[in-house]
Amino acid sequence: MSIGIPSWFGAGAHRGRPSTARSVHKAGADSASRPDKTISRGQCLRLVVPPSLPLPKLRPASLVDLFWEFAVAETQNDERHDRLYSQGLGANLLTRVRANERASITPREWQRVRSTVLGTRPVYLPLLLSLRLRWNTGWVKTAKLAEFRVPRLNIFLPTAPSRKLSDFAAALERGAQPGNNFVAHYQRLKRTFQAEKMVGAPVVLCEAESGPFTIVEGLTRLSVLCSRFSSGDEVPPRVRLLIGKGRAAAKWPFY
Repeated sequence: MSIGIPSWFGAGAHRGRPSTARSVHKAGADSASRPDKTISRGQCLRLVVPPSLPLPKLRPASLVDLFWEFAVAETQNDERHDRLYSQGLGANLLTRVRANERASITPREWQRVRSTVLGTRPVYLPLLLSLRLRWNTGWVKTAKLAEFRVPRLNIFLPTAPSRKLSDFAAALERGAQPGNNFVAHYQRLKRTFQAEKMVGAPVVLCEAESGPFTIVEGLTRLSVLCSRFSSGDEVPPRVRLLIGKGRAAAKWPFY
């Protein structure tokens, strides 16, 4: 039985590479049981990944994973969308999404998850869905986050014209004030964020596995990690990502 994209999930859902429910379950179990030791900045720099394998052990994913990672991350980490998720999902479904209880979600509830996530990004996401990218999950060294790109949004460009996450995080630490209540959210998350317990994989796009990688979801969390790493604080050695890959990624207006 294929996982991944149920026929009821919506137009364009079958564009991702399908995988089996068994392999998806195993991938989740593997990532949950794999201990990630917390290490210092200097230790991160000694972890070497061959250039030909910047994202080792990619696992097939789908648009179902995209909506799920968005929903889990935003209901747990981003209070800015609390009202939309509360109204769109209802109390019972919201509780299960926050608890990452994906196996309990019924087909009708999946439709609610999908429509609610789309409601939080009415322009951002529909354009992304039209690109027919191949989706995978993979891990990246925390040290590499500095090279990631902030999405091309007008509220962020003045803060970091280079769009490099390291420049963006450094500007936030210097007191930069991008719009949309971003700074207040960043400061709250910086105090409370526990990277080793992070759920909801950040979402990035790339044209090839070698990058560059543009952040779609998880900018605040990745900014906190990047800032901590730059300061020499202890951080996990790597971060799990959901990756949309394909030449069409460059057509996303915010890429």
